[in-house]
Amino acid sequence: MSQPPQFPNQPQSPLQPGWNPSSRPPQPQAAPQPVYRLPSPREPGKHTWWKSPRFLAPVTLLVGLMLGFSTGAVAMSSPEARAPRPTVTVTKSGPTVTATTTVTATTTVTTAQTPDTTPTPTATQQASTAAPAPATTAPETGPYGEYPAAEAAFVTEVQAASGRYQAAKTDLQRSQAMRDRNKNLYNIMGGLKVTNWVGVIHDVGANGEGKAYVSIEIADGVLVHTWNNAFSDSGDGTLIPQASPFFQTLVNAAPGDKVVFSGAFFADPNATLRTTNLTETFSVLTPEFLVKFSAISKQ
Repeated sequence: MSQPPQFPNQPQSPLQPGWNPSSRPPQPQAAPQPVYRLPSPREPGKHTWWKSPRFLAPVTLLVGLMLGFSTGAVAMSSPEARAPRPTVTVTKSGPTVTATTTVTATTTVTTAQTPDTTPTPTATQQASTAAPAPATTAPETGPYGEYPAAEAAFVTEVQAASGRYQAAKTDLQRSQAMRDRNKNLYNIMGGLKVTNWVGVIHDVGANGEGKAYVSIEIADGVLVHTWNNAFSDSGDGTLIPQASPFFQTLVNAAPGDKVVFSGAFFADPNATLRTTNLTETFSVLTPEFLVKFSAISKQ
């Protein structure tokens, strides 16, 4: 084993006088060790995003669709695609059947039509289809009893106004039909009071105070009635108290009973008969006239 070189004229230890670090003999150095580094999957500048399946799959599909459409367009624009197709016509004459092939640029199909023999409806028929014809006369006898003249005219006008209202084309025409009806009814009655009119009990009962309320049907969908609660009746007084001479008649009455009644209608400021319907349409088609009865008896 070789010995390191000795320098006898120079101090070998810091404890010796005259020792200088620079005069220290060179020491052998170890060989550098390699440094290993794991590659980062997302190093900047080294991530090949365009190779990702998320990018390649839709791009490949889009390119395929574009190529397919372009190929189809070229095929349709070719002369072979635009050429007329042959038409085969089969003709039978007795026992012989002949097949003829023709080539035409366009094909026209003509279908023989049978003339329509249905008569064209007249204006009157169209009007009757759009709205029911208004009643011209009311029955003198029927399920409601024998109408007096004034009541028959009253029912006739109500039914006629319903037809005019349904035949109207605009809201203004419908509103005018309702106003004309109310004025006509007021003129037919010659006032607000009626005497010995007939009808059928539609509803009868009592409110919380024991007063009676009643509703009488004088025609299909046409009612004359009182209020059925004290709050609504506070300014009209139509509810029938127990002291009324016909209160007991109402106690013994039931829906469907035929009755004869007298009373007075109510008029609004426009001199038209007052109804309790919530809407104008129901006020014309199924009117409910408010009446203060003065007498009710069974037929």
